[in-house]
Amino acid sequence: MPLISEQLPNLMNGVSQQAVTMRMSSQGEAQLNALSSLVQGNVKRPPSLHSAKVSAGSASGSYIHTINRDATEQYVVLAEDR
Repeated sequence: MPLISEQLPNLMNGVSQQAVTMRMSSQGEAQLNALSSLVQGNVKRPPSLHSAKVSAGSASGSYIHTINRDATEQYVVLAEDR
């Protein structure tokens, strides 16, 4: 008996953490290294880009938070634990 018993036109309802019995058939269980788009479908996640060196010293014990407001306005907050 095959594992798939029906055809799915698309997976437009994204990823769900609900139990399999509660999840819609058009929802996935996991999505790794992909971005979902209604226009392009699932596309490979773009790589990280190194834009600048944050500090010359060690950042061990520091907290790092990224803020992505839009494609042109992105920030990295580095807070040291003292």
